[in-house]
Amino acid sequence: DGFIRGVLRSMARARHVHGLEPAAIFAIARDRSGALSLTDPDIGEPVLLEGFGASNAAAFARFLPSSTTAEPASGAP
Repeated sequence: DGFIRGVLRSMARARHVHGLEPAAIFAIARDRSGALSLTDPDIGEPVLLEGFGASNAAAFARFLPSSTTAEPASGAP
């Protein structure tokens, strides 16, 4: 869980640099290809977790149901 702690510390530091309150809820999502990202909604830049290796991405994947995906916006209902 050291990887999770490191990523969250980095994101907390980014909040500090942007002048935001330290308390935040981060969003984790899996896209259609299976790639995981972690985003601070107040900053908006996602951290693409696969860039840190499959085992590190898996550390975050355990927090999502296996069928969770982020759906791209579309005009269709």
